[in-house]
Amino acid sequence: MMIWLQQDAGTDGQATEGGAPKGRSLLHVLDAESTRTESREKANALIERVLSPQVRQAYDQLNSQTVFGLNAFGLVAAIFFLLLAYLVSRVVRLVMDRYLKPFVEQTTTKYDDQVVRALRRQVSTFVMIWGLFLAFTFLDLPGRANGIIWSILTTWLIINIGLILYRGLEITLSWLGQLRREDSSSALDSQFIPMIRDAGKVILITLVVLTCVQSWGGDITAVLTGVGIGGLALAFAAQDTVANVFGSFMIFMDRPFKRGDWIVMAGVEGDVEEIGIRSTRIRCFDKTVVSVPNKIVTNENIQNFSARDQRRINMDIGITYDSSPDQVRAAVAGIRRILSEHPDIDQSSYIVRFSDFGASALNILVYCFTKTAVWSDYLVIREDLNLRIMDLFEEIGVEFAFPSQSVYLHNMTDGRSGKRLAPEGKRERKHPLPSTPLEKRSRAENETGMDAGEG
Repeated sequence: MMIWLQQDAGTDGQATEGGAPKGRSLLHVLDAESTRTESREKANALIERVLSPQVRQAYDQLNSQTVFGLNAFGLVAAIFFLLLAYLVSRVVRLVMDRYLKPFVEQTTTKYDDQVVRALRRQVSTFVMIWGLFLAFTFLDLPGRANGIIWSILTTWLIINIGLILYRGLEITLSWLGQLRREDSSSALDSQFIPMIRDAGKVILITLVVLTCVQSWGGDITAVLTGVGIGGLALAFAAQDTVANVFGSFMIFMDRPFKRGDWIVMAGVEGDVEEIGIRSTRIRCFDKTVVSVPNKIVTNENIQNFSARDQRRINMDIGITYDSSPDQVRAAVAGIRRILSEHPDIDQSSYIVRFSDFGASALNILVYCFTKTAVWSDYLVIREDLNLRIMDLFEEIGVEFAFPSQSVYLHNMTDGRSGKRLAPEGKRERKHPLPSTPLEKRSRAENETGMDAGEG
């Protein structure tokens, strides 16, 4: 059997008379001998107080006899408690099957059905274990048999309690997960709840194992001390891992994104594929997978494109400079009318203005939002808007501008005499150039090359 005790040290923290401190661990498993002795003393006191003298005399006679080497009264008491436990377990199952099960089947939720199934299986086992405890309390088996059977029953009871707690944890988490999945803002629960389930399973298994070890006479104080020292050393050796684990819990608590969201984070852009204990995996648009440690995720600015409910259209439409002011006004008014009449454009905020004089176009700013955030639908809306603007410009006679340059050539000759003008900043020679045949031919070739643009 297992009980939970507070620290039982004296006010001054001194040891007891026997030299051992009175403090006891929080988790204490009663041994077989002390429990059997205490139970028999209470049973004898109850018999002396309640039963008549004739029944007490029969009890004394039965208690003084042996059957197969066992105390006759203990054997009778053991059989009685075994039969009583069996009857109680059958009654419990009958009540659940005949009354509780039909009642929960009429409800709309499925979780009360799971609770009844778990209780029906575990509660009957729990009753039988306690019946065996009471039965072996009154039996005096030879040697160490009592201690061994007591440890086996204690281990069975601890495992049964652990199974009840685990089933209760699973049902509770399933119920909470169903409640949260009805809320679209809690889409991370599909991963967060399995993490809690796994952590709870590890904790329960650890407690069950330690309690079973103590029921067989083991000292779990040294084990807990070693676990504490080892955990401290592990924490120092694996700081990054611990930081990533805490980062994963921060992601689940803060919910900056969910699986399938399109995000930009730490220089990585793509769809969130999985949120794990150590890292978050992102599927980039080139189909590669990038794993970002969760400690970096918690310290980075995250841009979540999937969290928006609209998509923006931001365009600068350029028209040619030969457009008249009336044509510009007609273009602005026409685009504004197209947006106001479009069923898929958000009417609460849109802007159409003749914004500035560009390098090669008159720019009209078009700024609006679509009512949908779906990428394919957004492209359909944007295509329809572009085609309507093209139809409008064709109707009012406005042309789209494109980047262009104008080149102006300067005439380098005198229009009256046809002589070549000297470049500005150069002075004419006062003396005539040499007139030998070779020099004349060379001069003529140089002037020809300059006129052709080769010099």
